[in-house]
This record gives sequence, C-alpha cells and structure tokens, in this order.
Amino acid sequence: MKTKKILKVAAILLAAILLGVCLVITFANDPLIPTWDNIFVSLGLKEGAPGEEDDFIVFLDVDQGDGALIVSNGQTALIDGGEDEFEQRTYGKIRGYNVTDLDLIVASHIHSDHIAALPFLMERLKTGNIIIDNSKNRTEGDIKSLNKILGLCEDKGTKVFSPVRATVINVGDFELTVLGFYPELSGENNHSIFTVAKIGETKVLFTGDAENGAEKKILNDGINVDCDILKVGHHGSKTSSSEQFLSAATPDYAVISCGENNKYSHPNDEILTRLKNVGAEILRTDLMGDIVFTFNGEKTGYKTEK
Repeated sequence: MKTKKILKVAAILLAAILLGVCLVITFANDPLIPTWDNIFVSLGLKEGAPGEEDDFIVFLDVDQGDGALIVSNGQTALIDGGEDEFEQRTYGKIRGYNVTDLDLIVASHIHSDHIAALPFLMERLKTGNIIIDNSKNRTEGDIKSLNKILGLCEDKGTKVFSPVRATVINVGDFELTVLGFYPELSGENNHSIFTVAKIGETKVLFTGDAENGAEKKILNDGINVDCDILKVGHHGSKTSSSEQFLSAATPDYAVISCGENNKYSHPNDEILTRLKNVGAEILRTDLMGDIVFTFNGEKTGYKTEK
C-alpha cells in the first residue's frame, strides 16, 4: 500500500511540474506571470531581490556578454544587455529584481554580446532614454540590432542621445557620468563608452570592451578613472586592463562578466594577475552568477547568485 501511495504522490508531483513547465513556456514573455526565480523566492528557497529602499547594482550573468542593472529610489538604468541567445533569461533576471521600466539604457558599443538582447528587452520593458552611438554609415558591429533598437525608439517614443563626454544623468541616488568616448580610434571595442556611477563617495566604473588604445587615450586626457568597483574591460581579455589603466583605477573589486567555459578563454590569466597586483578582489559571473552590490551609505557589500 505504501508503494502505491508513493507512486500516486510522485505522479501528482510530476503532473504539477509538467503543468508548470507548460505555463512558463506559454507565458514566458508575460510580465504578470511569475518566473521560476519569483516562485523559488516566495517559497523561501532562494533569497529575493534587494528591498525597494535599497540602492543596488547587479552585474547580470548574461553568459558571454555584458549587462548591469542599476536601481535606486524607483529609478533604473541598464548598461548593455548581452546576446539575443540569452534574451529571455536576461529578461527574467531583470523582472526578478522587481523592475518593469528602464529609465535609461546605455549601450556601451554595438557588438552583439552587448546589444543584441536590447530589442527584446525594450519590447517588454518601458524605456525612457537611451545613450547609444547611432552614427550613420556604420560598417562595423551589430548593425542589425542597432537598427532594431533605433526603430523601437521611434515607435515607443524613447529618447535617443549620442554619447557626449561629461554628460550627467541622475538615476535615483546614483550620478551617472559619461567619462569618455573615442569614435576616432580604430575598432568597435575602442568605441566603448566609459561611464561611472557614483553614489556617495563610492564610484563604479564601466568600460564596455575598451581596449588598450582607449584606456591610454582616457588617461592621456587626464580623466580620473579612480574607482571602488571596476567592470573589467572586454570580459577580462588581454587586449584590455593595461597595467597603467589598472594602476590609475585601483579598484577594490573587479567584476568580470564572461560565460562559463567560453571559447575565448576569458578571463586571461595575465589579467587576473594584474588585478590581484592592484589589490582588487576578483568577482566573476561565470563562477558566481549575478553579482549584487548594495549601497547603504556606510559600506558597500555584495552577494552572489551561486
């Protein structure tokens, strides 16, 4: 009798799981339907998003790509969004942090691992403004995604701004500043927009995929890149994070966004050594999943998904 009861319970559980999978597949793009993360949080099986009163930055695990979410006082910004291959997962993660609107998107540059998921996200999340290099006659980068983004901006009334040095935008208590942009350099990576998010005395520096050329240029321009948290350039590739740049940045934390067992062997061992040499604690999305920094005015702390 016990065996029959066990089998009956197992059958019911299996049916419930299959029903849940069907519902998730059917309503995957509906923001009103809870994601598995939402369900696990409600059951107490997973820690939830920071509270509404918290100021936080999430370095999203978007596999081999970049995506960072800034949330403060009900306002939000997204810096890059990753590949379209992982767009549904990225959307689910953003919704998991109780975000339905994006006040600002910053597209660091137009390579697909940074912008290809943005059209999918913009179709589902109301977007107020976007900073993007929308120069005409582009010949390099993900032109297809760029055109989709600009088309959606026109359809939805999203305001488009070109990156201009010293532009300052407030995102809640964060002050987001465009530090540098060098379209005259060769290579799309070196066209990455340097931005810094400052809250209190804490500074978080985003460099996209800026390589040594752009790093050298911003230092030669005398721009202060000192920061507490650095989103490491180009996923930890050896083409970025020069010794001179890291010595000027001196981050306490270095966040590397890359995919698990990626084909590029990111991050590079030499870069990891350089980061350690400047005293940075290294955090990696491929090993830790989402990396959430919370800022409470007194100290900066972080938690990881894995």
